[in-house]
Amino acid sequence: MNLFQRLTIRSKVILVAMTCTICALSTAVLFSKLFENHKGEQRSIEELTVIAGIIANRSKAALQFDDALLAEQNLAVLSSLENLEIACLYKNRGLFAQFKQLPSQPDCPDQPPPVTHPIIEDHIVISQPVILDGAKIGTLYLKSSQLRLQRLLALYLAVSLGFSGIGAIIALLLASHLQSLITRPIKELHQAASAVQNGQNYEIRARKLSEDEVGGLVEAFNGMLSRIEIDNSMLRESEHRFRTLTAASPFGVFQTDLEGRFFYVNDRWQEITQLYTADADMSSFAKMIHPEDREDTLKMWEDAQEQATEFKAEFRLLNENMKTVSVICQAKPVLDNDNRIAGFLGSLADISELKLAQSQLEKLALYDPLTTLANRHLFRNRLEKAIRSAQRNKQKFALMFLDFDEFKRVNDTLGHDQGDELLVAMAKRLRTSIRAKDTVARMGGDEFTILIPDVEDRHDVDLIARKILAHLREPVILMGQEVILTCSIGITVCPDDGRDANQLMKNADMAMYRSKKRGRDGFYYFSEEINEQISNQLKIENALRHALSREELEIYYQPKVTLDSETPVGYEALIRWNHPNEGLLGPGHFISVAEDTGQIIGIGKWIFQDVCKKIKDMLQCGLLPPDGRVSVNLSVKQFRDTNLVADISKILDQHEVSPRYVELEITESTLMEDVDKAIFILAELRKLGFVLSIDDFGTGYSSFNYLKRLPIDLIKVDRSFVADIPHDKDDMEITGAVIAMAHKLRLEVVAEGVETEAQKDFLRENGCDYAQGYLFGKPQPYKSLKIPDESRDKYPKTS
Repeated sequence: MNLFQRLTIRSKVILVAMTCTICALSTAVLFSKLFENHKGEQRSIEELTVIAGIIANRSKAALQFDDALLAEQNLAVLSSLENLEIACLYKNRGLFAQFKQLPSQPDCPDQPPPVTHPIIEDHIVISQPVILDGAKIGTLYLKSSQLRLQRLLALYLAVSLGFSGIGAIIALLLASHLQSLITRPIKELHQAASAVQNGQNYEIRARKLSEDEVGGLVEAFNGMLSRIEIDNSMLRESEHRFRTLTAASPFGVFQTDLEGRFFYVNDRWQEITQLYTADADMSSFAKMIHPEDREDTLKMWEDAQEQATEFKAEFRLLNENMKTVSVICQAKPVLDNDNRIAGFLGSLADISELKLAQSQLEKLALYDPLTTLANRHLFRNRLEKAIRSAQRNKQKFALMFLDFDEFKRVNDTLGHDQGDELLVAMAKRLRTSIRAKDTVARMGGDEFTILIPDVEDRHDVDLIARKILAHLREPVILMGQEVILTCSIGITVCPDDGRDANQLMKNADMAMYRSKKRGRDGFYYFSEEINEQISNQLKIENALRHALSREELEIYYQPKVTLDSETPVGYEALIRWNHPNEGLLGPGHFISVAEDTGQIIGIGKWIFQDVCKKIKDMLQCGLLPPDGRVSVNLSVKQFRDTNLVADISKILDQHEVSPRYVELEITESTLMEDVDKAIFILAELRKLGFVLSIDDFGTGYSSFNYLKRLPIDLIKVDRSFVADIPHDKDDMEITGAVIAMAHKLRLEVVAEGVETEAQKDFLRENGCDYAQGYLFGKPQPYKSLKIPDESRDKYPKTS
């Protein structure tokens, strides 16, 4: 390795700079000579201009006095100028005098030639005006040759070019050699780098030809190639794993550059998007986005690009068959080494099945599966929103609560399937009866609610209610027969009647029950009167919760007699409430509240327990004959209670009372709610030995067919039929018919509310078996009962 190769780059650069400086100096000499020649020309022009001015000044007298000889003498002075070829003096644009350096030279032109520049070809030309008293009287024209100056310049140029050429040749030879020595290692490095670039072969290595900085660069380059080779191998393995994973992935995987070109997509992405072209880009992908989602989705993508943030969006695609595909797309920015965004790496998932399942779940959660109307959850949500909107916008809305009248009869007579079909038909009619912005929902069973927003006054609500009633009243064909179904509607208005969802629902429900009591097939608005009733009911409910524990409840007993001999045969147990503030209250004041709140179950058990306790005492002291009975009323909730049979059996055993001393009274309406279930429960009670009777007979809608199937022993004719005897002929005929019918079915009859001798005589004449009423004795507490004295009185008397 020679000395130059051992030099540092700095030393090599200095050596090259010195060589170039020598060449630069030679060039500078040449340009200096050219500059001196230029300056010589300028001096010649200046000198000739000065001389022209002097001669012009001296020629004034000659021109003034037309002295040509004097003019020629003045011009002859110029003979001392070697380069001057000719001098011409003109007067009035005509030649006046001339001087020629050589006779062979051409004469002056007759007219002064125009002079636009002092140098014309190889000559210096000066045109000097002759001025006398401010007026031009002539022109002096001088023409001088530049040949001598040009010969000197040519000589200088030749010499300078010769030296410059020699210097250039030396510099060229030296620079070529030095360039070869300096750039050879760099060239080797460049060739190695090009080979790596073109062949992507990182096993290539550059040769180290020197120990200078270039040699160090070669070592660093080769080390970098080794590192790249390792990293590239790891990258290929990583890419292979990545492609293997993405190929098997259920998600579409893609990578884009900043221009939106997809330079990598897996097969699943192509399946979802149906873009199989190699040049897929964002514009072609954007065309597939559903028009309703396109603008928002592309705006989110642009924001993610501008802000280098994560992109996440759910939107729909339209494939070639115009089939909608719901997708969710997520992408994160990919940054380069300068921490600038270079593109996006993301995934695309087909969530169409998930959206379908979600939609189905929403329908199950928010819509009634039978009628497809909103269910109670969705309706509650919309009701609460309507309350907030009404408060915010200071508007009103109406809430309707609908319940079909006697719908249970359809299920009992035609079956539950036909009942469901009828509900579907009614739901369709409800939809067509309301406005588009109204909401109708099924709360359960045959109960429906309707939300009517933007109510100006009650007149608007009245129109809708009447329209609903008219549509629902139209006959429906079920199993080949017409079925006419009516409904009762309760209406409440927000905010007039309240601002709470629970309160409004309760208001509408109460108004609906009031509508039923008024005759059904109508509507009724919630009012302060109903509100007061609710308030009183709440007071009763709260006080009733403590009535048992405070021993405020008491059983009164009303005697029951045979009509043929008027002999006492037992009693009916009737509950009373010794209210601390209101005094003695009959069952009409609180039993319905107990039913609604469920307290009737506990009260009913207490009644039955107290009666059984008293029956034992009655038998011992003779208040109850050996074949007598005490009748106990069973409420609706008691009769529906699955523990009824077990509970009363346990109480009988506890007090050692035979069930034959107990008569259980069940209202006609309770039995008709579910006849088959009622028959089963009655049969269980009869197996235990209870005597069973239907209370308030004639006020419901039982048929002879049902009456024949029910396992009962007695029928109690409601006091409403007895009250107007003998004044009301219809009541007399109905009562007589009921007695005759019961006897045909081998049932005994009890008449309630007998207060007059005429009523007693009529009932006896028509064969009624038993009677109870004020005529025979009022209800009284147990401690007031007395053993009847047959010799003094036929009937028990109060003390």
